Amino acid sequence: MKKYLKISLWIIGVPVALLLLVMCLSPVVKVVVNHYGQNIIGRDMQVRHVFVNPFFGTVTLKDFQCKEANGVTNFVAFDKLHVQINWPALAGKHVNLNHIHLDSFSGQILSGEDEFNFADIIERFAKPDSVPRDTTPSNWTVSLKDIRLRNGRLLYHDLARDNRWLVDSVNLHVPGLYFGRQQSNAGLQFNLPTGGSVTITAGYVMASRRYALTLKLDEVNTNVALPLVQDYLRVSGLGAIVTGNIHIDGSLANVQDLVASGDLSLTGLNITDEDYEPVAGLEEVRLVINRGDVATNSYLLDTLMITGITGHFEQNARYNTISRLLREKKTEKQPEEEVMIIDENPMPKAPLTWAARYVRITAKNLIYEDNSMRHNFEYAVENMELSGNNIASQGRNRLDLKATLTNKAKLRATYTGGLDFSTGRHTLNGKLTGVKIKDFSPYAEHYFGCPIEQGDLALQVDGTITNGQLGSMAKITIDQPEIGKRKRVTKAKYKDVPLKLGVDLLKSAQGIVVLEVPVNGNVNSPKFNFGKVVGRAVAKVFFGPLMGVKDNRKKITDDEMAEMMLILGEESDTPNP
Repeated sequence: MKKYLKISLWIIGVPVALLLLVMCLSPVVKVVVNHYGQNIIGRDMQVRHVFVNPFFGTVTLKDFQCKEANGVTNFVAFDKLHVQINWPALAGKHVNLNHIHLDSFSGQILSGEDEFNFADIIERFAKPDSVPRDTTPSNWTVSLKDIRLRNGRLLYHDLARDNRWLVDSVNLHVPGLYFGRQQSNAGLQFNLPTGGSVTITAGYVMASRRYALTLKLDEVNTNVALPLVQDYLRVSGLGAIVTGNIHIDGSLANVQDLVASGDLSLTGLNITDEDYEPVAGLEEVRLVINRGDVATNSYLLDTLMITGITGHFEQNARYNTISRLLREKKTEKQPEEEVMIIDENPMPKAPLTWAARYVRITAKNLIYEDNSMRHNFEYAVENMELSGNNIASQGRNRLDLKATLTNKAKLRATYTGGLDFSTGRHTLNGKLTGVKIKDFSPYAEHYFGCPIEQGDLALQVDGTITNGQLGSMAKITIDQPEIGKRKRVTKAKYKDVPLKLGVDLLKSAQGIVVLEVPVNGNVNSPKFNFGKVVGRAVAKVFFGPLMGVKDNRKKITDDEMAEMMLILGEESDTPNP
């Protein structure tokens, strides 16, 4: 009889004991979290529901909160955390977590000038520098499977700029995280506060340290980066939308072992200043990368397209558009002692090579406005297009340029040659027609005190660059130019130059001025400036006939003539061939 009683007690007692263990474990864990969390991490922690099931190896926490160091606002919180562990595997020194599910997670990161809002937690668990690092290999193995984060929210608050970025709808799925030769995969998706979403899928093999990463951008608004841009530029908006799909294969063992491919597009860029006035913009940028290899420094593009560029550059006596946009550089505190790390065996960098099957750049409307003179000057470039096929850093290319200027003037140009002017032969042929020189009358009045009343200008340029030596001829034709009478009230710098007389001297019987202007120089010289070389050549040809011509008051000296040549181009130090 006693034997059966003992058996019955065991049959009933063991389940009851296990049930009591389950019933006691959950409250014990809850007490530890709620009452001893402050001692563990230095923060107040609270959890409303805890359920521990030792039979299935599951732990479930519900309604968890961890406070900031001030004990008022939440640092992290979540609705539910469910973890399943394989208890028997612990006996063999294997940590196998089969499920890690986190629902409705929320957290905030506060970034100050010197530290983050979790610096105290890191410092609490950090080992002193005096403690030697344990390099003994561990006998334990870790396996993490089915990691899921659903419907998360993360707030990043930049205290220095007083800007907040809220990233919501964060979803993370890691089917398995392995620490050997098997590939670990992960997927992350989240929405951005200014619009759009980001999806990241990744694979990583720990043994080889190789990874594969795919980044998908879906209508991401560039205003998400506006606070960072405003550190350097006085702008109020960017407004562009970015969409793309980029794939990267690489290795953490060598950062240069990286190969990228994919496509990226940016549409509707509209840069506005602090007064919300448009400064520059474009309709679309499209980039299709067939292969970009950092190790070999080679990049093969299928398409490079920038369309619909707009811009308004304003020049005033004391500032211009660029100077108004740029912020003054902040003076940063320099460390007392800076340690320089020199790589004694740097990896040699391969020379840059690139190629693009199709290149097209268009400008819709570019305006230059000069308000630094008595009369304002404004000139526009419209419907500009630069295009080429099979353009490469090495080899012979062809680029075609066309544009419409103010008052329907036309520009056409073709360049044939390589991108390295120091070797080989390169040709440039261009034609400019229909330019109304009256549009440049504000400059004539500013420098010479005489307005330009009429005249049509045409320019033909035929040039070559052979082994770095520029040799070209520019033919300038001005039909029926007329210079008005000098305005004596104008404080022109070169008011004593008889500009009207000089133009009359250059005109033919038919009222046409034809100038043959040779342009030469060494493009390999660091002091070479094409605009200055051309301007100085034009100045010599145009002002040459005025040398020694007497005005009503005095003779134009050689020094004054040399100074006038700086109007169009500074004296070049580039030696002629």
